[in-house]
Amino acid sequence: MKKEILKSYFRPLYHSYIAFRFSGRAKKINDDYAMHYRHAQEVYLSNGNSVQSVLTSLDQVQVSTLIPGSMERPWISCPEHYSEWVQRMRRDVESRLENSANCRFFPKINVAHSALPLRVAEIDAMKRGCYCTSAQIL
Repeated sequence: MKKEILKSYFRPLYHSYIAFRFSGRAKKINDDYAMHYRHAQEVYLSNGNSVQSVLTSLDQVQVSTLIPGSMERPWISCPEHYSEWVQRMRRDVESRLENSANCRFFPKINVAHSALPLRVAEIDAMKRGCYCTSAQIL
């Protein structure tokens, strides 16, 4: 009985300690990565390499459209109800992204989450196209 009481008392403290400890470690990893990346860029440039784009024009980007059941590529086959599944997932994602409570915004919007409008379409920054949203599936 006493052991359970002690566990219930110390468990939140332990988890807080673990979260604090690993957040410090994550920050160090992130800082080390940034430093390594800057160093790698300096070494790359000091070896006489230059920064140049691999693609000189967007016309060089090529995209292939795969259409299930097409005779053009008969080796591609999808399940019988593939289109219905895709449409169902599309509707589900759209409905989740309509509600701001289900979204995270990048970059972060500088208002309290409770102050956000209920619908994403009503957020001024979203209307201007300044933010990208990501569904937060709970």
